[in-house]
Amino acid sequence: MFNNHSPYLSMAVDNYLGKNLDSPQIWKDGGNNFFNDGQYEEAIKCYKHAIQLNPNYIDAWNNLGLTFLKIGKIEDAKRCNEIVKKLKTGYTPHESDLIFLNSSMKSENFSITNQYKDYNEIKKKYENGVISYDMYQKLRNDSTKTISNDNQPNIDNTGASGKSAMNFCNYCGAELKFRDAEICPNCGMRLRETREKKSPGLAALLSFLIPGLGHVYNGEVGKGILFLLGRAIGSIFFIIPGIIVAIFDTYYAYKTSKEMNEGKIPFKKSELWIMILYAIIVIFTAIIIIAAVIAAFMFGLAGTTVATKNVGVTVSTDKDGLGIIEITGGSDLENLVGLKYSIDGGDAYPVKATNSGRLAPSATEIGVVGKRFYTGEPVKGKRLLLIASFKDGVSQVIYDRYV
Repeated sequence: MFNNHSPYLSMAVDNYLGKNLDSPQIWKDGGNNFFNDGQYEEAIKCYKHAIQLNPNYIDAWNNLGLTFLKIGKIEDAKRCNEIVKKLKTGYTPHESDLIFLNSSMKSENFSITNQYKDYNEIKKKYENGVISYDMYQKLRNDSTKTISNDNQPNIDNTGASGKSAMNFCNYCGAELKFRDAEICPNCGMRLRETREKKSPGLAALLSFLIPGLGHVYNGEVGKGILFLLGRAIGSIFFIIPGIIVAIFDTYYAYKTSKEMNEGKIPFKKSELWIMILYAIIVIFTAIIIIAAVIAAFMFGLAGTTVATKNVGVTVSTDKDGLGIIEITGGSDLENLVGLKYSIDGGDAYPVKATNSGRLAPSATEIGVVGKRFYTGEPVKGKRLLLIASFKDGVSQVIYDRYV
């Protein structure tokens, strides 16, 4: 299989002399070295030899697919990715899979970009002593991006054919749901940095202070409005559901912001002017509603307040201590229809027409100026309340003193 292998592949084999060259891991590791060095032809050959030694070697299939993707062989990368998914479910590669592997080896026509050709030239100059190590490193960094666990570049989304490539994780080979994912949801490795970072804490604080504002900060205005309505309805009609919606509003704003940073969901840019406009509208609307509620409450109190009735009386006692009540006038005297007394907060009884305490006065006698009425028991030294009743059904205390 490797009769016509390149000098680089020979170097890889030579590096492992004395080791078990029948080990798939040896060949997979050799492929990794070539991949990191930008030598994709040699990396593919190593990965394929590792797979021939162990057709169930997931890492080798995965890395082979990534290398195909790197050089623009999109269909081959897709095939490898499908096999990786099957292997994770216990699948054993069929003969057709290995035929695909062998046929691909016979017709490899790699499209290596100019930057890697330049890198090869730079490396030769360094090995021949034409340039120093420092210059080699500088030119190398300018020419190519070395792939490592600490610095993983983005894979170009177009291949040599110019067609759109599928999105795969550079580490585990999982297909990415979103093209701009920052972190692989399958293995958790960081794929790229976003230009802007969300602050989950700020998103939660904004939603806590102003309903839905944290979601507007996350670029999801529609969700912000829904949470605003939910909290308003829940608070007005049902206090407890309103609190529950408020807690969920705050938590969900935090969670969404965090997942955007991790690349689990599409990143949406924050628009400051939309946030400010939203906050102003919400605050202004809240002020109007509160003012309307206060006004309605105040007007309601005014509408239920009963005007104080005006009836004048004087109170004295006779030799036996009985209370003598004399009507002296008042603008509401003509509407007076009844008069009761209460001593020291006790039950109220109708006043008496005579000092004998047996008869109550008639309705026509109650509203006469100068008319006298009596209590049925001594009131001297006690607290006396006089409760007047009027034609409109209102009862009112018109006297409250110690006699």
